Amino acid sequence: MRHSAKTIILLGLLGLSACNTVPPSLADAQPSSAAAPQTRLEEVVTAKQLELAGLLEEVAGYRTLPPNELNVRGEALRKAWSSARSEENRLRLAAFYALAPAPHGDRNRAIVLLDVTPGETNGRGRIHPIAAILLFGLQENRRLDEALNNSQQKLRDETRRADAQQQTNEQLQKKLDAIREIERKMLDRNTRPQ
Repeated sequence: MRHSAKTIILLGLLGLSACNTVPPSLADAQPSSAAAPQTRLEEVVTAKQLELAGLLEEVAGYRTLPPNELNVRGEALRKAWSSARSEENRLRLAAFYALAPAPHGDRNRAIVLLDVTPGETNGRGRIHPIAAILLFGLQENRRLDEALNNSQQKLRDETRRADAQQQTNEQLQKKLDAIREIERKMLDRNTRPQ
């Protein structure tokens, strides 16, 4: 289930990167005097696509990295975040916490990093497309984990009740057997010739 959620997240991120492209019809519709601003827009869009592709490539490898490399990667991301609290560093560290396997990953820390209000230091905050997708997946996983924990607790409670009922039934059966034995002895005593 978790692998499919991560696949959905990665596909969503790829879809978002496609949203950043300038449709050819718009590029052709621009007059020749607007060629310079159009070139700048294409450079910005291309830079954003490269940034997104870099992030996707980075997070795609978290599941396959050996633990010692994950330690190094995690420490580097934490140092980058503590030295420069930029939106990019926040998203990279949050993606690491969200997608790295245990014990390196920490969904609660990822949610704290992603679920921030937009602002000067936070960039677009929780409305950043990557943050929104990761946050949705993490919150859904948290909800499913809580539901699983509740179900497991109910199962443990029902098992305890069933065990207690079984013990009660065994005690009652012993009492019933004892009463039957007393009754049989009384019948044997009454049927013996005196």
